[in-house]
Amino acid sequence: MENENSKLHFDLANKYNHQTYIAKNGEHGSSMFVEERVENDVSV
Repeated sequence: MENENSKLHFDLANKYNHQTYIAKNGEHGSSMFVEERVENDVSV
């Protein structure tokens, strides 16, 4: 994660045992569902 705010939110979520996910080759928000942007299969 490059964004400092995202890092803080991630650490806070982990502190309170929330389940978190970091997508490999991920981008922000809806970009995660565009195969060309993540260069991977996005089907469920």
